[in-house]
Amino acid sequence: MKAIQITVKSAGLLMMSAMMVLFSCLEESISSQEDTALITEDAIMDSYYEDTDDLISLVLLSDDIYSTGGRVANSRLVSLNDSRFACSGVAVTVTPDPKSTLEKPMVTILIDFGDACTDAQGNVRKGRIKVQIEGHRFRPGSTVVATFQQYYINGIALFGIRKLTNISTSTAGVPRFSIELTNAMAIWPDGTQTLRQNCVARTWLRAINPLNDAIVVENCDGMAVAATGTNRLGREYQIRILEPMLFKRGCPIAVKGVKEITDLRNNKVMIINYGEGECDRTITLTIDGNSRKVEVKKRS
Repeated sequence: MKAIQITVKSAGLLMMSAMMVLFSCLEESISSQEDTALITEDAIMDSYYEDTDDLISLVLLSDDIYSTGGRVANSRLVSLNDSRFACSGVAVTVTPDPKSTLEKPMVTILIDFGDACTDAQGNVRKGRIKVQIEGHRFRPGSTVVATFQQYYINGIALFGIRKLTNISTSTAGVPRFSIELTNAMAIWPDGTQTLRQNCVARTWLRAINPLNDAIVVENCDGMAVAATGTNRLGREYQIRILEPMLFKRGCPIAVKGVKEITDLRNNKVMIINYGEGECDRTITLTIDGNSRKVEVKKRS
């Protein structure tokens, strides 16, 4: 087994941390239980699927994945220096495709958390994530497709297909990806279900110092709606990113952007405005035309 020391986190973790902080405060700030359910479940779903992206990114940061081009004949185990992989039962297996080349690597990654693995933040994962990769991550046209095999995080079972496609115009420009989530379903410990489909475009603004990285998230090109779904109460909803959302490292939530969540049963609109670039914990929440400032609390 070859140990890979990972010191740079991906842009996915940047978003995940922000979303996990957000929903804890909204539960205390919205008077309607139904409104709370729509907004908090959206934040939880986003954060858990973003967590999947980040787990995959840590594996892809290993030079072994691309440097061999699949010329290693057999499957191999990769060890990563991250608390989410720290349990003795966790196994990350990389299997090259026979058609893989240095120019177009094709590999399958299996992330197996076993019966249960608790990370440093207290999140518990179990089950497996299967990842199929075609092409170099930062080359236009490359794809990363994740599916879930009896995978749970904090007792919530995740299903669906998560596909990241590099839609950059060239390797010289900033990395840009479309992120499509199809046939997604979360089954909660009480048996209730959340359904979701989404497509967003993510632009990774990489800095010389990774601590200054930022990402921009918006609707996929040509699409007015970022996500649709049904929450645990059976309420259908849709989400639009009205203004691109900007995430910066070190900031607890997005620093800029506007997100709209619509309850399709009664066309009730809830708008979250993240501000104009300040790295703070304040959002403006508008429901039924009434706006108020909300101070986002740190998640306990």
